[in-house]
Amino acid sequence: MMKREVMELWRVCFDDTEEFIQFYFDKKYKEENALVYWDEQGAAIAALQTLLYPMTFGVTQIVTGYISGACTHPLARARGVMTKLLREAFYVMRGRKIPVSTLIPASEWLYDYYGKMGYVPVFD
Repeated sequence: MMKREVMELWRVCFDDTEEFIQFYFDKKYKEENALVYWDEQGAAIAALQTLLYPMTFGVTQIVTGYISGACTHPLARARGVMTKLLREAFYVMRGRKIPVSTLIPASEWLYDYYGKMGYVPVFD
């Protein structure tokens, strides 16, 4: 059930092809990596996934938590819902001993938004 709800929210929030959405939810999405914020009626209004992503620094490889598909339904924006989900994601990653969280902002304005959550640009 949660997968279907998150997929529907993805369709509302992103302009991806159905082919990509099917690929993502068949190959990348895992329920244990998904966080969802539900409204009072039980509808998914925000979601994100924390995908495990290995990165190499010098000769050391670490697993990072890549924030993917972070989205809030347009009618539920500006309520602090994504901030709550990101904080929960940090808590979950800390519990899983994941030392670094990464993401790629989809729009220029998101750099400021994610900057308020502690993210900083590391690549040009």
